[in-house]
Amino acid sequence: HLKRLWDAVPAPKLVFAIGSCACGGGIWHDTYSVVGGVDKVLPVNFYIPGCPPRPEAIVYGVALALGLVPKKVAARHLSDDFLEDYRRLNPTLPGEAP
Repeated sequence: HLKRLWDAVPAPKLVFAIGSCACGGGIWHDTYSVVGGVDKVLPVNFYIPGCPPRPEAIVYGVALALGLVPKKVAARHLSDDFLEDYRRLNPTLPGEAP
């Protein structure tokens, strides 16, 4: 059904993968009944990870898609968010003393 919807939408098309499950299959990515992220079925333009994704991340992703955020600023903020999430999961970065 998803492919038929994709074919019915006129161009230009933007696809957002919102949430960890849509981005890569989520915590069930390696189970027999999960194919992976939505990019296995449709071409994805923007990925917004999170389980659940933060509302401000969704707004930021849409603003980025609409060109409301300069790309240089966007890259810096995405890097900062990634580093923040990484530090939450791994308190010490590789090469740092514990």
